Amino acid sequence: MTRVLIWVILLLVLMLGMSWADPVVLEDLVRPETLTVGGGRIFVTEGAKVYLFDLETLKPIRTFGRSGEGPQEFKIYPVGSEAVILHGGLALVNSIGKVSWVTLDGEFRREVGTKYPFARFKPLCGGYVGSGEDVQNRIYFQTVHIYDGSFERVLEIYRRRDWAQEVGGNRVLDAGGLIVRTAAGRVYVGDRRTDAIAVFDGAGKRVLTVSHPFEKVPVTGKDIERYHDYYRSHPFFKAVYEQYKKSFVFPEVYPWIRDFVIDEDRLFVLTFKREGRRSVLVRFDLDGRYQGRRSVPFFDRDIQNPCPFAIHGGRLYQLVEDENEEHWRLHVTPLIDEEPGA
Repeated sequence: MTRVLIWVILLLVLMLGMSWADPVVLEDLVRPETLTVGGGRIFVTEGAKVYLFDLETLKPIRTFGRSGEGPQEFKIYPVGSEAVILHGGLALVNSIGKVSWVTLDGEFRREVGTKYPFARFKPLCGGYVGSGEDVQNRIYFQTVHIYDGSFERVLEIYRRRDWAQEVGGNRVLDAGGLIVRTAAGRVYVGDRRTDAIAVFDGAGKRVLTVSHPFEKVPVTGKDIERYHDYYRSHPFFKAVYEQYKKSFVFPEVYPWIRDFVIDEDRLFVLTFKREGRRSVLVRFDLDGRYQGRRSVPFFDRDIQNPCPFAIHGGRLYQLVEDENEEHWRLHVTPLIDEEPGA
């Protein structure tokens, strides 16, 4: 009986690979901002630097990028770097006024300047989809546009007021803005204000909406104070904190969508629901059909931002700081639903 049990355990370890391994230190990271996993690689952005690791061995391959506006340099957005986008065997890096492509070994291939400096681009059907901000009559709007292959605008597909200029006050829980992902020639736009994900085809036609009856999570007084502490001390926001704090608006309950990620033919929604030290992920297919939920170990950097994470190949990857050893460790969790789809 003991021998059979040992073989079963070994088989599970082989099937799940890294999922049962202890968290592993990724070398040289100081304050990582985003994590991308795919193509046998791990990309980590930290300001203007991009760290590249081998997914199988977790060993560093190279580091590229530096602050600036010249060749192979990145000018970073005020709120931090953007995650690397993997497409067609290359990695796309967004920075202010420029899009850069590098190989999966970190070698630069080409760079293109854009006339929409604060747009973030993702490849879509031979062109791009870009999210950013527009100003009209002194009002800032968060927008999503379809662009052609030369980064010229073709069509606006989504628009809403910026969180700090919303009628009725600054919606603090919505400060992260719109969440834009692409998959299978479609654009998925997550909006915490509507608690839904709008889905568009490659031509910009809205084809469906993903939503779900969610478990309401109350916003507590302690939560509100932590949000005030975050904005009071944040390097970018602290300069305007005193100006905006009186107009902060907090709902009675959190939105349903905290973030979402598309992994092959699966859409995972990260919710604000916590179960102890775990967060609840809800899974759908790409047409918005509910497939199940699971609570997983999940770590937050602060009240507003999770530690960098990615979902790839049915696994959750997350970088977590080991404050005692001053390292960042990669945690890997298999995503197996606890409740079946209905």
